Amino acid sequence: MTARFPVSAPDAAIRAGLLPCLREDLQLWFSDQPADLEQARSYCQPCPLRAHCLAGAMERREPRGVWGGEILGRGAVVGRKTGDSEAAVRLSQ
Repeated sequence: MTARFPVSAPDAAIRAGLLPCLREDLQLWFSDQPADLEQARSYCQPCPLRAHCLAGAMERREPRGVWGGEILGRGAVVGRKTGDSEAAVRLSQ
């Protein structure tokens, strides 16, 4: 089941500047560097749309990046990213 918000909730969060992925350097969310991904995860913690973001990414099977405060690889949460992204994905399966 997909998390649902009234249409105005995401719009209000965007207008209020509450979404860290729109405030900070977006490249952090898609970096190959584990430290950058951990920084992005920390920025996600207070985000009001965190659960919605993660649910949408899982539904779309996002191939990579930080979504809703979690690191995804091949559409699944991988936990922590190591220097070898393929190994991190294999370990999570």
